[in-house]
Amino acid sequence: MNKKFINEEEWQKHNLEMAKKIIERNELRETLLESDEYINWLEQFTIKYPNFTDNDWLYHKKKLPKSDEINVEKLILFFEKIETYANNNYIYPNSTSNYNYSYNIKHNNIGYNIGIIFGQGGWCFCNKIKPKDDFIDYNDIKNNIEQNNTKVIKERLEALKLYISTMLEDNIPRNAIIETTDKVLRKK
Repeated sequence: MNKKFINEEEWQKHNLEMAKKIIERNELRETLLESDEYINWLEQFTIKYPNFTDNDWLYHKKKLPKSDEINVEKLILFFEKIETYANNNYIYPNSTSNYNYSYNIKHNNIGYNIGIIFGQGGWCFCNKIKPKDDFIDYNDIKNNIEQNNTKVIKERLEALKLYISTMLEDNIPRNAIIETTDKVLRKK
């Protein structure tokens, strides 16, 4: 909405509506995993649609029941919960290009690859896949259970940050630190 073409009152009304939508979306994201309702829906939905995106039905005449339509729209919120959990536990996404990334999760012996694709727009996807041991467990996400190695990673990274700060204070060139670090990482 362009402010040049509407009056101040309409502009304020628009801003309030947008703020309300943002608050509602944030509240919905925060309460999404309070029960297993969403993951149970996903389990049932992927029986019929094992691979789908949140815009599959946007331009098609094939319509979903309203409850499924609402839950498909919630996929992005579910993805955001997964992403937040993964970031807090140093779990990095699967990536096939600069235009998409995803995470593998498991629940009830079912695997899901859930991610986001960027292009002229963006859409979220879900693919039902065979679960593996290294997938993120849904219950860990729901209950925000810290992964076994998260504490060690945090401690080591904090130590590394202190060491790098000391090196910078000692006037060791930033590029020398970066090049040396890159060489070590490339050997891995």
